[in-house]
Parts: sequence; structure tokens; C-alpha cells
Amino acid sequence: MDNVNRLMESLDLFAQICNSKWFIKASMILFLNKTDLFIEKIGSLSIKVLFKNYDGRKLFTPLQIWAPRRKVYMHETCATDTNQVQLVIDSVIDTVIGKNLKETGME
Repeated sequence: MDNVNRLMESLDLFAQICNSKWFIKASMILFLNKTDLFIEKIGSLSIKVLFKNYDGRKLFTPLQIWAPRRKVYMHETCATDTNQVQLVIDSVIDTVIGKNLKETGME
């Protein structure tokens, strides 16, 4: 049986992508999917089990450690909430278009 913690595996993969030479100048869009399931699980489990130094403040602070000079756009999603998914998609489109306009001097 596979004993890999999926959350830790995902965080490790995200750190590798953020630190990859191929994405040095890239902005990142991070989708935190299945937030409904995460909230359900976190209610019965202390987050300190995985993050020993967590002190109750912002959970996703490690992003600043992995990618301190990079803009990371985070979106919480729950795929079963179609209204929320549409809002996230619209926000991502606005972000990408705005960044492209700024880079071309057309903003």
C-alpha cells in the first residue's frame, strides 16, 4: 500500500515547479481544488500533524518561501459549485489578459 501523504506530495511538486529553471520568470496560478473536502477533513484533524510549526496564521505562507520573487495567484475551488468555478475562470482570464497587456505596454 502507498503511504505517501498526498498533500505533502502536492506541496513538494509545487515547490519543484516553482524552482524549475523553465519557470523562472513565470507567474503561477495555483488552484486549491476540493476545498469542501479539505474543510471537512481539517475539522477532524489538526493541521499541526503535517505542519509542526504552524501557528494559526495564514496557511499558505510557504508560497513566499518557495517563490519569493514571483507572483502567485491562488484560487480556492470546489468543482461541484459551478458558480464558483465560473468566477475563478473569469478571474484567471482577467489576470492573464491583464498581465499580457501590461507586458506589451498596452495597459
